[in-house]
Amino acid sequence: MPKFLIIRFSSIGDIIQCMGIIDGIREHFPDAEIHWIARKDMSSFLAMDKRIGKIWAFDKALGLKGLLKSPGNSGRSITIIYL
Repeated sequence: MPKFLIIRFSSIGDIIQCMGIIDGIREHFPDAEIHWIARKDMSSFLAMDKRIGKIWAFDKALGLKGLLKSPGNSGRSITIIYL
């Protein structure tokens, strides 16, 4: 199963504009697992979208190293989409 990681840290408007990419991924990869990295304060908004399999909440205080060391990060192969 292909896996995609969407990275969009900024404001709610930017995240809403980027959500259309999910339909494009699903069109070409219907069984894809989709993950999304966003700021911690945006993660509850993204959690409402059932097309997203996992939301990685980015805490600016911990930085990228904190995200990479998070318990759910197993280092498996994933396609990264930075928007």
